[in-house]
Amino acid sequence: MDGIEPGDRVVRELDVFLSNGQLGQNTKLCLLQFPLRPPWRPYEMDYSRKVQIKPVAKRMQIDVPLHKDTDNYNSHADASLQLDSIQLSSSAVDMRTSYAVASIKGNSVVLTPLDEAIALRPSLAHLATARAESEPRRAAASVQEEDEKPAELQPLTVQVKRRETERQVEMRMNSYAYLQGIEADEPWVDLDAHAPDSGAAESVWSALHRTLEADVPMTLSREAYLDALLPGPSASPEVPSSMEAASPTRAAAALGARREEQPQPSTSSQAHTERPFAPAKAEPISRDAQKALADTVVAFCKSYSLFNQDQMREFLRKYKHAGAAQGLADFPAVQLREAIVASGLVLYCKGVFIQASTGNAGYDPLRSLIISLLQENDYLRKADVSGAAKAAGVPFEEKMYSKAMKELCSSKGGMWTMKKRAE
Repeated sequence: MDGIEPGDRVVRELDVFLSNGQLGQNTKLCLLQFPLRPPWRPYEMDYSRKVQIKPVAKRMQIDVPLHKDTDNYNSHADASLQLDSIQLSSSAVDMRTSYAVASIKGNSVVLTPLDEAIALRPSLAHLATARAESEPRRAAASVQEEDEKPAELQPLTVQVKRRETERQVEMRMNSYAYLQGIEADEPWVDLDAHAPDSGAAESVWSALHRTLEADVPMTLSREAYLDALLPGPSASPEVPSSMEAASPTRAAAALGARREEQPQPSTSSQAHTERPFAPAKAEPISRDAQKALADTVVAFCKSYSLFNQDQMREFLRKYKHAGAAQGLADFPAVQLREAIVASGLVLYCKGVFIQASTGNAGYDPLRSLIISLLQENDYLRKADVSGAAKAAGVPFEEKMYSKAMKELCSSKGGMWTMKKRAE
């Protein structure tokens, strides 16, 4: 076998399979982490207790029972602090690359891509509740004291609120308080939790291990296959020549050189949120279907200039004018992605398709520069964009910069990161 060092020996050979949407299109696979709990002392879950999730905000909470008949439980504490369970509350984990769960059954290894990672820690919300219950008593006592005092003249303050600028509105909408308000408005969804040895859990594992016994033609190199299977840092998205000219960055030049060294079909990395929902069937795409797909992309781009593959699949199924392209909704991820890029209407960058050009000569150069920077960086700052624009001789205007960042990115703590889907 190639790549084996002298002295190494093959212990076992296993067939590797990629889980191909056997759990359903709307199913998400999440990794639950417990960073404050060592592996040798896991939480004792009671799977009959409440488990809830907010799908959009990606928040989860789980009730874990407490043992009240131990010496470590303070039965003399205030009644509001005597709990029969603790609540684990989540925070989303930023997945800097793509991960997958590997499970071995017989001589097969099945890789299932992870959609999200969630860290769960004990919530102290019950302390806030106890404090809130005591506030009315304090307020009543304060009001009584005020009533006993003689009335005094109070100064009246009048405030005139200035109209917010576009930048101020953007900062407010990305503020912690605003995002917390949106999260608070989303209702909790109850989940059914099942023990690892339950029948429901066994059916999930069985679904993951269902494989298609068919030969799949290999048209990619080993490195390109690994990038398509599980995208990572080695993935090298295609960069159009127009973007290369606009970007002076070293990484953009390296991408162009890498393309010349490896002339092969596009192997742009696939984001972890994309997952093929149909058996991997390498069927040729007809000329009529390719043209119909291009027309469908044009129709979709009239509403959204950025979208992921899941959204395009859904649009293909529902768009009544999709015609010959409608059947492409069930094609494998890599084949559909290459067909969409082949239309020449969009670029592919970190799991999303971006409209190649808006037709605005004063806006597109800076926009293309920002896209090239996003291809090589997970996060951007304003200084990164302005510096690259100055080096490339691309006009940098505050209005155009703000427009491009709102179109392409989401703000996280003063940093900009590529959007994952049309919004």
